[in-house]
Amino acid sequence: RKEDGLPSDIVTMYENTDQTAKHLFQVANGLKSVLPGDRQVIGQLRAAYKLSLKFGHQGSLLERCMQHVFRSHKQIFSHSTFQNQKDMIGLKIMHIIAKYFPGRNDDINVLIVGAGAMAKEIIPLLHEDKKFNLHLCNRTLKKAKALCDNYDMTVLDWDILQTNNFASFDVIITAVSDCEKLINYVEPTSTMKVLIDLGMPSNINSKVSGGNVVLYNIDGIYKQALDKKADINRDIALIYNVIQNESKCFFSWLDKRMQQLWQAA
Repeated sequence: RKEDGLPSDIVTMYENTDQTAKHLFQVANGLKSVLPGDRQVIGQLRAAYKLSLKFGHQGSLLERCMQHVFRSHKQIFSHSTFQNQKDMIGLKIMHIIAKYFPGRNDDINVLIVGAGAMAKEIIPLLHEDKKFNLHLCNRTLKKAKALCDNYDMTVLDWDILQTNNFASFDVIITAVSDCEKLINYVEPTSTMKVLIDLGMPSNINSKVSGGNVVLYNIDGIYKQALDKKADINRDIALIYNVIQNESKCFFSWLDKRMQQLWQAA
């Protein structure tokens, strides 16, 4: 809101605990994500909560609410197929590569940009297929090398992104947070080049696609990956049911807490 000095396009303000808790439960369990069930969200939420604890900003209300949020997440992801969404995305990426490189059984050069959670989910799947030559670049070289120790990958310098030196790669997969339009130019080529953008916001400028350069973003990949809509719909019903039950527990505690405060006053 303008009166609070906050950007209204990225910050939502709620006036009561009911709306705030509802939003928190839905965000934590991936219902507000482009990729429903995205497990990176809960990790970010845990990190933010740890900062609150560190500086003593949590208070009993937030502390109790977060206990129920984390408990709801544990229940949901132990019983729903949402936990397999990234596997679905990884398999879809494999299908896309096979589509554009039919008959290629070896020496498909893949550049992976980023060494975060999304890359860690996808790299093992690619590594299992021996036709790929995997290359990794990341802003923090130490982090890239640590990941490459577990897989047969070549570490490349981050400067490759500034020089647009992508000629030797058949496939480029980006998965970097907070790096909008990280790649703005890919030199036109006579051979096929597949770009897969898993970044949020987008790492690759959409203008680079055309001719033999094809671009997929995470939204497009996810929509194609949803080939089990019945399972997904069932999971959404399960998620809302768990959220409802945990919300009731939280608000039951809150009502008792308020009564205690009124009696003490």
